Amino acid sequence: MKKMPPFFAIAFFAIVGLLFSKVNAQSTPGTMTFNVTTTSTGNYSPKHVVAIWIEDANGIFVKTKLRQAVARKQWLATWITKSAENVVDATTGATLANHTAPITVSWNGTNVAGTLVPDGTYKVGIQMAWSNANGPVSYFTFTKGTTPFSSTPTATSNYTAMTLTWNPAVAVVASAAPTTICKGSTTQLTATP
Repeated sequence: MKKMPPFFAIAFFAIVGLLFSKVNAQSTPGTMTFNVTTTSTGNYSPKHVVAIWIEDANGIFVKTKLRQAVARKQWLATWITKSAENVVDATTGATLANHTAPITVSWNGTNVAGTLVPDGTYKVGIQMAWSNANGPVSYFTFTKGTTPFSSTPTATSNYTAMTLTWNPAVAVVASAAPTTICKGSTTQLTATP
C-alpha cells in the first residue's frame, strides 16, 4: 500500500478540520426580544438613566441595544466598562422622566460590525441609576440557536415584568395550488427560498 505524501496528509486534515469548524460554528439568524419595567424610589426618582446591552457567555460585549442617558451616563459604570460607550445600532436618548412605560429592546443576533454571531449562550445586561451613584446591574441568560427560547426572569427590586425570547428566523416554503399540465395529471409546484 502506498503512503500518502506528508503535504497531502496535512492538506487533507486541514480541510476536514475546516469542515468540522463550519458545522460547529453555526450562526442562526433571528430576533431576541427583552421586555422590562423599571422601578426606583428616593433621590432623583422617578427620573433615571438606563442601559441595556448584549454579552456572550464569557462576559464579552456584543452590542448595546439601549442607552437612555446623556449628562448622567457616568452612573452606568458597568455598561461603560463593558461597551466603551459603543452605541452602534442602539436606541439612545435623554434621561427617562418616569417608570410608567415598559422598555422593549430587540436584537438581530449581530455584533457592532453587523456580523451574525455564533449560536450559544448570551446575556442581556441592564443597569439603571436614579442618584449620583452607580446603579444596580442584572443579567438574564438566553440561548441563541435553531430552537426558540422563552423565559420570564424573576423580578428584582428594580426590574419587573420581564420577558426574554429568542426566535430563530425560519425559511418559508411557499407552495402553489396544483396545476393541470395535461389532461388527467396534476403537479404540485413548490417555491424554494
